[in-house]
Amino acid sequence: PPMIRAASLAVWHVDVARAAPSLAEAERRCPRLSHDEEARAASMADPREAEAWRTARIALRVLLESVVGADVRRRPFAAGPAGKPLLATGRGTLDFSLSHSGRHALIAIGEPGPVGVDVERLRAVSIGGERREVLIAAAEAMVVSADAREPTGADASFLQAWVRLEAFAKA
Repeated sequence: PPMIRAASLAVWHVDVARAAPSLAEAERRCPRLSHDEEARAASMADPREAEAWRTARIALRVLLESVVGADVRRRPFAAGPAGKPLLATGRGTLDFSLSHSGRHALIAIGEPGPVGVDVERLRAVSIGGERREVLIAAAEAMVVSADAREPTGADASFLQAWVRLEAFAKA
């Protein structure tokens, strides 16, 4: 009979500012980023944004390596049909998702996929009332359980809806 493997999903929160020194040292000792990732970080105009992006990618690479093994080091990601990064492994395609905003990053790894995550810092959002309500309603329709604490404030409600939709689109 064919082997049946249970689905696995893991999600990590990374405090990018706090993890930056140790992840930079880990990358210095044992490079994991691809040449494309290094070039993208080097091309960013804002050095703080470049460091946050690079730190989040190093964290992703460390976690992918912990699942798949060292052969993923420096391997470029392939692009899926919608442009989502993919990592082909000896076991097939490992699905992952990364999002970062400010000092926070979320990383999800799932077998089989699809997976998607999104994180946004709470901020004022300039979007029209009707469009805002449509997006919130679409995101609320995706919620299976209403057990989650509801955010207070129009911007918090909108951003919660936004991250739900964005994570779904990434998956």
